This record gives sequence, C-alpha cells and structure tokens, in this order.
Amino acid sequence: MRQLAIGQLRQGWSVATRWRLSLIATLAIVLVVPVLVWLAVPEEAFRLCFRHFSLPAYERSLGFQVGDLVLPDSSHAFGIRTVRHAGTFERLGFRPQDALFGYVHGAELGFYHDLRSASREPRRIRVVNVAAGEWGNDRRIVLRLPTPPE
Repeated sequence: MRQLAIGQLRQGWSVATRWRLSLIATLAIVLVVPVLVWLAVPEEAFRLCFRHFSLPAYERSLGFQVGDLVLPDSSHAFGIRTVRHAGTFERLGFRPQDALFGYVHGAELGFYHDLRSASREPRRIRVVNVAAGEWGNDRRIVLRLPTPPE
C-alpha cells in the first residue's frame, strides 16, 4: 500500500472542504487560545482586558489618569498621574502623583478591582503623594461611585 503525502491528500480535497477546515482552524485559534490564556493566568488576563477596555471609560468619566510614578529613591510605583480640575476624583480627595499602596496582589490589579466594585460598596484606598514627599504620612480616601461608567 502506498502512503500519500499530506500535500497529495490536500490536492484531493474540494474547495468547500478546504474552506471549512480553514474556518474551523481560525475559530479554534480565536476562541480557544484566549480561553486557555484566561485559565492559565487569570489575573494578568483581567488586568490587560480592564486596562484596554474598561479603564478609559473610568478615566474619562471620573477625571483621572493612572500610570507609573517615579518615587524619590528612583523606583517606580503605580498611581494617579493626573487629576482633572473639578472632576470626581479631585472632589474625592485624590491629587496628581498619588501612589496607591496597601494592595496584596499589586496596586494596579487591586485598584482596578476597587474601581469595579466601588459602585456596590465603598472602598478605602491608601495613597501617598509622591510630589509632596508624604512618605510615612499616607491618606485614606473612600472611593464611592454612583454607577459604573459606560
């Protein structure tokens, strides 16, 4: 019995069969791979999805921007980079260059969880202002949001 090479086998397939196989392979890649990534590293997947899809709406509606801050010892911390004048975050007591502290699994991920849940229950957030040099003098701000932004 003669063995057929894969290329010879494909030559016998109809165009419709090739199209169906291509569609199945594409769907497998588009659907299965993200699910596997989400299962393998759920916190990282949540952080990336929140940062790219939900965070911009929160920043626009509440008047702030987050990112890396440079600390006095030249290290970096996650925090509030800018606060819009008369915005919700300014009224709550946040200031530009507020570094976020007190999160067990990292400030960025913890802050994103606080933003999501602040419309259901108030969240206490620890901040230290980098620009004012308030090390050892942290403030606690209660984050209470009426409804999540859309």
